Amino acid sequence: INAAADASPIVAQGDQDTLSGGLTLPKGDYLISVLADGYKIDGAHFSIPLPDTTPVLVEVQPTPLPDSTVKGQVFADMAPTNGAYDNSDQPLAGFQGHLFDLLGEVTTDVYGNPLCTTYVGEDPVTHEIPLAQLDGDMLPVIDQVGGKCFSDADGIVTYPHMGTNRYTQSVTPPDGEQWIQTTTLEGNHDWDTWVMEGSTGFDTEFAVAGEAVPTPLFGFAKALKNGQPLGGNAVAGSISRAAGKARASAVRSASRASRSAAAFSRLTRSQDEDPFSP
Repeated sequence: INAAADASPIVAQGDQDTLSGGLTLPKGDYLISVLADGYKIDGAHFSIPLPDTTPVLVEVQPTPLPDSTVKGQVFADMAPTNGAYDNSDQPLAGFQGHLFDLLGEVTTDVYGNPLCTTYVGEDPVTHEIPLAQLDGDMLPVIDQVGGKCFSDADGIVTYPHMGTNRYTQSVTPPDGEQWIQTTTLEGNHDWDTWVMEGSTGFDTEFAVAGEAVPTPLFGFAKALKNGQPLGGNAVAGSISRAAGKARASAVRSASRASRSAAAFSRLTRSQDEDPFSP
């Protein structure tokens, strides 16, 4: 049992036998935490004196814990480009998501299968799997093996069936497309994601136009120069036009030089001729 302040000292500890007779505690605020085999660690806050003689109730969750869904939002940060998800911004589909934890890139879900694997009977929205669809070992049956996770038509990249963890998310544009990421978290392109069991992947406070959105936001702007997309074709066209102008300039210069030569020639002949010759 800890007092509620930061770095509070432990005032009592033990098991159910230690606490069975009750404790005498001075007036104050406390936190009791409970760890039991087959359950997630949990706790409860209480104050002394207690309002009545009812024991402090600590509710714990049995294992295995429900798996979680991790999500990220990908959008075109073009209207305007401001590093924020505005109502006028359009979602981007086909961007590949990447998930990392302290050990490196995460490639499997809680069942040990490649990320974004789908299972028989799985709800496509909530990703819940009915108990009746589990096999004899109480595991889901693979419907389609995954491997890569991409943003959908709503710009949302989803990682179903993940465990509780601290993840970082990042996304990369489709091959051959040039985009510049405009959103960062403390200057980094990846976003921290703290996931609890049963998480839906949506932010519990923030919304856009009244719609739930994931917490990690990945905004991208098209790579442009003078309003034109950067790329091999655009650059080649620009070079071609510049070369055409250069050739035209050279022709005009040559033409001027030819006219000057002709004028000089006429002048020379007129000077050489005898004006009094018959």
